[in-house]
Amino acid sequence: MTAFTEEVRETVSPHKFGGSRIAAACYLIDLDGCADETTGDAIDWQYHAARIGRRVLYTDPQGFVWVDTYDSELQAARAFEADDRSYGEYLEAQEEESQAWSDGFRPADSVVIDRFHPGEAVRVEGMPGIAFRVEGMPTLRLSSFEWSGIEYVNPARRLVHMVGDDRTFDYDCDILSSLDDDDYCSSCGQVGCGWC
Repeated sequence: MTAFTEEVRETVSPHKFGGSRIAAACYLIDLDGCADETTGDAIDWQYHAARIGRRVLYTDPQGFVWVDTYDSELQAARAFEADDRSYGEYLEAQEEESQAWSDGFRPADSVVIDRFHPGEAVRVEGMPGIAFRVEGMPTLRLSSFEWSGIEYVNPARRLVHMVGDDRTFDYDCDILSSLDDDDYCSSCGQVGCGWC
């Protein structure tokens, strides 16, 4: 009996490995860094996967380990590629969400509008003679929207259009100020218009 066989026998647990010596052996091979290829993350994702020949080893976030065995190494490689692709998509979605947060976007259901509500008239700094009307906040749908349903908005910015025009502009709330209805012409949008 080899030292490796003894280590497998000592490692097998009816809970962690479901009593499988093959799972324990593959786990030790992966632990030694000798797997053919690895992907995933048992902490941040669904599982860690390692391909060892025609077997794919999985370790889940609770530490349970199991092995899928295929008829050929090619079949195992294809199964592993599917897992690797899913993990890559997960990482891209994480990066996309991180970038959205960095750009000031937040999940829409967590945002409360405290100023510059849709329909409200505002003035834009640097354009004192023109009134703008607020359309709402810039919105963003990440690639995960299809399954998550989460839409992101940027509470620090507003989409506005000039009164009497339909072009949309995106401005920071810090350069906006509220206008009363008597301050501008509702037809031409001019602030201080003699006809209003």
